[in-house]
Amino acid sequence: METLTLDWNAILPELPYGPAIYYRHRWPEYNINPGLPLSRGTMQNLDSEGRGPDAIVIGGKVAYTRAALVAWLSRLDVKSRPSRTAVAA
Repeated sequence: METLTLDWNAILPELPYGPAIYYRHRWPEYNINPGLPLSRGTMQNLDSEGRGPDAIVIGGKVAYTRAALVAWLSRLDVKSRPSRTAVAA
């Protein structure tokens, strides 16, 4: 597998096109657009283990600033996977 580099700063839209704060309770929306890779439950688990992005709490809701999220996502390993091709019978 080849290691890839994703430019999360370009993937996550800046204001006014994207949010400055990403709320964890709205995470399923972010999985679709802009396509964040992890589920809400995974983010909760990573937070509880101290391995998630730096979080803030607003009105009892956990959130991440865009800057903290971009910095954290940029540290994730990204690898390409060979395509699966059909085997002729």
